[in-house]
Amino acid sequence: MKKEEDKYVNVKALVQKDNFGGLLKMSGVCFDITEMKRGAEQVMFDLNEELLRSNNELEQYAYVASHDLQEPLRMISNNGAMLPLWQDRPLYKRDNQFRDKRSLCCHDRP
Repeated sequence: MKKEEDKYVNVKALVQKDNFGGLLKMSGVCFDITEMKRGAEQVMFDLNEELLRSNNELEQYAYVASHDLQEPLRMISNNGAMLPLWQDRPLYKRDNQFRDKRSLCCHDRP
């Protein structure tokens, strides 16, 4: 015996009532939309798979970009920490300009 599968049906109906609200007549049509529904489900599944793949690639990119951006910040931090050690040595004109620019950038912000 063949197992029956579920069917998806779209129904459109027109109901006619009498003056007292009782049912007089009902007519309509039914459309089997099972194949259309399966196709839409497959499209949704495929789009979901593509979205998961794209999100995975984006996460990998963000991890690499974050790691690559941390190294310049470490260098800035390390060089900034060294500035107090350099205060005792004779400063050249370029060093003074650098220190002045750093103090304008990093201190006294409104």
